[in-house]
Amino acid sequence: MPRPVTTESAWIELAGSRLALLDRARIYVCGITPYDVTHLGHAATFVWVDTLARVLRRCMAVEPVVCRNVTDVDDVLDGAAMRAGTRADDFAAFQEFQFEGDMTALHVRRPDFEPWAHRYVDAVVRLAAALLAAGAAYERSGTVYFRGAGVPERAGLDRTTALALATEFGGHPDDPDKDDPLDVPLWQATEHDHQMWPSPWGPGRPG
Repeated sequence: MPRPVTTESAWIELAGSRLALLDRARIYVCGITPYDVTHLGHAATFVWVDTLARVLRRCMAVEPVVCRNVTDVDDVLDGAAMRAGTRADDFAAFQEFQFEGDMTALHVRRPDFEPWAHRYVDAVVRLAAALLAAGAAYERSGTVYFRGAGVPERAGLDRTTALALATEFGGHPDDPDKDDPLDVPLWQATEHDHQMWPSPWGPGRPG
């Protein structure tokens, strides 16, 4: 007769390492940038995470705690809102409403936590200031960059691959203000037709 799965016997494998599951599992999933309708990629991601949470709870006696963010501060959102002739926050709220309807139709449960980026701008400013004070970041023309040159090696990537990924996913390695192409903007100086907040380095938004 098979042995029942308990928190003492449950485990998952990540990057080739077996990790024991305790009585709670924290799951973070990157949520939407609410600038357009939900597509199949969104659906696949969130259905998979919801399935994982249900399996953990029902089959492994592990209580999942799911966090799914909403990236409502972004260039693509600003552009979509301008094309629609509306404010970015109103546009984002409408797209999120439609998204929640899609998730309900797919029987995807709401996450336990759903942080919206605009509600954490002050936290981003404090983080950027702390990294500046620690020498892990620098400011140039109102933008604060994290020093990312050493990140690929720590992540097991060669520099060529890291640069290719940065180019593909909007990392702008050709930004002339960067000390290194792999540096990452933590706080970004912003033009007046975009969302912006005050900061010690001038008006801008999270990078």
